[in-house]
Amino acid sequence: MKKENKSGILLCLLILLFTCIIASASELDDPMAQARRIGMGNIIMPNPPNLRLLQEVVEDLASQEEIIPPGEYQIIKPFLTHAPLFQAATYSIPQQLWLFITDKAVTNLTQEELYFIVGHELGHQHTPKQNPASYNLQEETEADLKGLYALTYHLGGKAHLSEALKITSKVLDKIGSSNNGLTPCYQRHKGRLQGQEISDSIRAREEALEEHARQVKTGSLTNPLLEGIKIQGIGIDKGMSNIVVKFYVTPGYIKKGYKYKKLVRLYQRKGESWQGIWKYTETNALKTEYTAFKAPLEEAKMPPGKYKVWVKLYVLDSKTKSKPVATVQARAFFVLE
Repeated sequence: MKKENKSGILLCLLILLFTCIIASASELDDPMAQARRIGMGNIIMPNPPNLRLLQEVVEDLASQEEIIPPGEYQIIKPFLTHAPLFQAATYSIPQQLWLFITDKAVTNLTQEELYFIVGHELGHQHTPKQNPASYNLQEETEADLKGLYALTYHLGGKAHLSEALKITSKVLDKIGSSNNGLTPCYQRHKGRLQGQEISDSIRAREEALEEHARQVKTGSLTNPLLEGIKIQGIGIDKGMSNIVVKFYVTPGYIKKGYKYKKLVRLYQRKGESWQGIWKYTETNALKTEYTAFKAPLEEAKMPPGKYKVWVKLYVLDSKTKSKPVATVQARAFFVLE
């Protein structure tokens, strides 16, 4: 009888152990459980203004392929969590990315600061951790770069990089001065950073971002997200009556009411050189992200030969109406028989 009891107890223990193992394994794939485990609290939805703001920022950045590669996630879910902390985190499961941020963080952040934090967290998905149980300064800095890109894009492009850098520095200072931190990286990893170590880490991240910004300004480093405007195609319609230019601008320019100036020049090959034969310029408001315009060729005399089209687009500051905040140019070649 005692043998049977012992066998029964052993069997129950084995079943319990097996159940715990299965539960632990499933929890690893459960973003909600992972968020709770690092102190993010319970999921809440009673704060519509903050939730809407968070959703707008996430949707805006999710559309930018430099932040989230196209087709990687079918669903990106933002959640507000109730916890007296300044924290944010992202977890992914197949085809889904879940972003958690505490309501306290959203309440105490400006919209610009939120762009940096969300960009930073989304950026973590593309900086694989060498050791998830340890704090890695390089990984945090790489995520900071995504946050800087996101904020600069929101402000209107590369011309606003200095402003974005100042805002980013303020956010990092908040992380360093807060006992809880805006991100939980300092608290949740083994070998917690404290005191001077945290200050040194924050300063190293700020210096890395400053160096990155310097390289962008000098032209030795570029990122399409910071440019804010891209020419996607140049062509001539079937009737040879218009040059058609398709381009893309970041929503940040549209939100700020910026205008754009288009300059189109047409050159004809004459011997060993190109001779300018026609120019078109006009200024218009920016209304949609993906847009196009036609430059009429009625005045251009175009005999058979080789031609070059040179297009330059300027995004104009909404206040001065003349100072470009971003510029892009492209060329195309064609032959008339």
